[in-house]
Amino acid sequence: YDDPASSKLRHDGSSQDTSRQDLSRNELGKVADDQSFYQVRGSCWDACCFIGTNSLPTHTSLGLALSVLVNVGIQVIFSAIIWSFVMEPTYDTELVEQVKRWRYRAHTYRMSDAENHRSLASRVCAGDPTLSYATGKMVWAQELKGWLTGNNFLLCILALFLWGLTIFAELFDAVQFLASVICLPWGSSTHISANRGKLQLVSISHGTALMVVVVALVRLGVAGVLLFIGSVWLINTDSPGDLILNAVALNFLLQCDELVYSVFCPPTARAVIQSLEPIALKKTTKLPLQMVVSSAWLALPAFVLYLAHNQLIPYQELKVEVMEALCGGTSRFVFDIDALGRVVYAVTPDMNDLSPLAAHRNDVVQRIIHNDSRTEIPAVRMRLDEMELATRMTKAQITRFWACADKPSDLRFSYGAIGAGSLETCAR
Repeated sequence: YDDPASSKLRHDGSSQDTSRQDLSRNELGKVADDQSFYQVRGSCWDACCFIGTNSLPTHTSLGLALSVLVNVGIQVIFSAIIWSFVMEPTYDTELVEQVKRWRYRAHTYRMSDAENHRSLASRVCAGDPTLSYATGKMVWAQELKGWLTGNNFLLCILALFLWGLTIFAELFDAVQFLASVICLPWGSSTHISANRGKLQLVSISHGTALMVVVVALVRLGVAGVLLFIGSVWLINTDSPGDLILNAVALNFLLQCDELVYSVFCPPTARAVIQSLEPIALKKTTKLPLQMVVSSAWLALPAFVLYLAHNQLIPYQELKVEVMEALCGGTSRFVFDIDALGRVVYAVTPDMNDLSPLAAHRNDVVQRIIHNDSRTEIPAVRMRLDEMELATRMTKAQITRFWACADKPSDLRFSYGAIGAGSLETCAR
């Protein structure tokens, strides 16, 4: 049985609870509107508003001005250096043609392996650790293959998004600081008052306000330039490890103002900033600030998508073209030009396939390496001058020397039985 009175009571109670909840929200919104402040941070950008203050010594104002100049100089120089990297990307259309020309030479017979005549291209693309030359191409091919086969495209997108978040946070701080200075009364001098052990920035001079506006515009400009240059730099990074390191380096660059402030800012100015009460923001500035913050939901994803479509994807396609020119198709062949001018080619074995002769030579070398002087090595031991003589002899010369040697049977064991004098005699 449902009592109408109890139903009404429950209904009234719920209405009262809803009213209390709505009232609480309204009160909270009113408090938030009345308590909008900006806390001056410990950075060179914010400390510039105290330059030229009469309450501070002259050397303190000079130290603040130098701190701002050092901070701006470091960020500008770093931006110029990064721009030089951006202007010379690793991959371009000219590189594709250069790699194609290298691929031609990498399949020539004279560049093949001496044992199995494997092409240089196949050894580079397979990552042959026995390569004594073209090792840079091998490392490059392995890094490029790892980049294209992994999740590095997504990693680059995330790095761009995080870098955009960092820059937007810097932009919001600059806009809020500029809004707080605009909300202060402007007068002939900057006035700081004390209230219950805390300092309050009451007014700011016209010259200081103008300087703060200029510094804020410089800060916004540097942040915008770093957003573009840093994003292109991340896109041009060719390895996952370097991508993470570059992203950390860019974030470190934005923290330069706090580092310079901690080291070069005079102690008096730091004490004033630490004791300073937050600056109240006017209601007229709240709507523009909210619009700036809300714009990040559209501006940041749009910026990342723009970079991905116009920079990252074309650069990724260039990497695919370079990889195709470097290791695409079959690489198990060598070619040469015969006496008639024809192009002749031969298919080469895999890296793990060794001919019987190559396997025998490897076995001999291993036995020489690990010889304990008690086992017989199936090889001829010579002096260095004899080895130079022996390796220069052709099969025709060996046949002629076989006929003129005193002991032909010794020829198969040592070239020393012939000697340099016999070489000249038999050569005639």
